[in-house]
Amino acid sequence: MFTSVGGKAAVLKLAFDWALAGDDEPIAIADRPAVRRMMHEKDPTVVLAEWMAMNAAIAGRLAVIHHVLVVAADADSEAAALLATVEGHRTRGARAFVTRLKAVGGLQPALDVERATAIVEVLMDPMPYRRLVTLHGWSHAEYTDYIQRTAAAALLP
Repeated sequence: MFTSVGGKAAVLKLAFDWALAGDDEPIAIADRPAVRRMMHEKDPTVVLAEWMAMNAAIAGRLAVIHHVLVVAADADSEAAALLATVEGHRTRGARAFVTRLKAVGGLQPALDVERATAIVEVLMDPMPYRRLVTLHGWSHAEYTDYIQRTAAAALLP
């Protein structure tokens, strides 16, 4: 199987990309209708709630494959490079979200963009989803509510 798509890292990338997007359409997350709507929304509480709900759905799809990637990265340099790329994408996505939130007056005045980006990166990480939903039995709705409330408390004025 690995040779049909290019090796273990290629299989992981393909699986990760499909899980991230939720389909195999060649449309970047930033160009998808839900994200485009969020980037035009003016109400910071709506922007935050929709972003966190979207990321809860993504985390639900990524939880298992992300864990596999993290484990594979310990022993495989190509998987490690893929993990670094994934982490870079998460950082850029978090920064774009924080920049939008700040633009609509939704960022605490004492919180700078870098610190807010770090907070959002943690909330976007699939590992907490895996722990809370898969290992501890939370429902997806409970997880979504949790990250929405946590993000609101940490970021909104």
